[in-house]
Amino acid sequence: FFCISIDNIFILTQSIQRDRRLVNEDVESQIGRIVGRVGLAMLLTSVSESIAFFLGALTPMPAVRLFSLHAGMSVLIDFLLQITIFISLITIDQKRTIKNRFDIFCCLQISSTDSNSPYRWKWFKKKSINKNLNSLETSTIKENEINEDNSNEIDGFLYRIFKYNYAPFIMNDYIRPLVIFIFFTWLAASIALIPYVKIGLEQNITMAKDSYMIEYFSALKQYLAVGPPVYFIIKPGK
Repeated sequence: FFCISIDNIFILTQSIQRDRRLVNEDVESQIGRIVGRVGLAMLLTSVSESIAFFLGALTPMPAVRLFSLHAGMSVLIDFLLQITIFISLITIDQKRTIKNRFDIFCCLQISSTDSNSPYRWKWFKKKSINKNLNSLETSTIKENEINEDNSNEIDGFLYRIFKYNYAPFIMNDYIRPLVIFIFFTWLAASIALIPYVKIGLEQNITMAKDSYMIEYFSALKQYLAVGPPVYFIIKPGK
């Protein structure tokens, strides 16, 4: 349940990491501005996922219906926790990084202010720069607005791979038509194979591997694979 809407957390944390605080802007205002920008995407994602699960509750199968109801409610609860408790915790963590404190041992603080110091991490460099920007009275708001192009020094390894390697490769004039061709070929093959898809769900794969029902379903499939079971109910006569 909790892995469904976990992408909202990554959207929020990535937006905070790549954001630049404005002049005389406190942490609470910065977090509020970021949540106002990405909150709608988080809301639409959670609502669409919940609706998809709730539609699954229309099935007559009791197990699937119960699972769909629980999953839909879990996604909504996850969203409420993300916009309340998680935002509060990430605000506290943002204040910790501004004060150059370690993540686990937050009682310890890095006292070095030298940017060339080997004990000063790149993450703390970014936060120290943001803190110093607030003290520059001659700086304008325009110069301190959010600008991802100026944050190359904090780009992560995966970000640089996608930006400088994967994106130019996939946007190549020869690669784009090839990707489109592969996609539509795969789509056509999937549509053609729809009649060969077996309808139903194997009951043994819904059980735990150590369940006693596994042997029952295996024996049922091996010795009684003659069709659905038929029951004759005889009522007592008068």
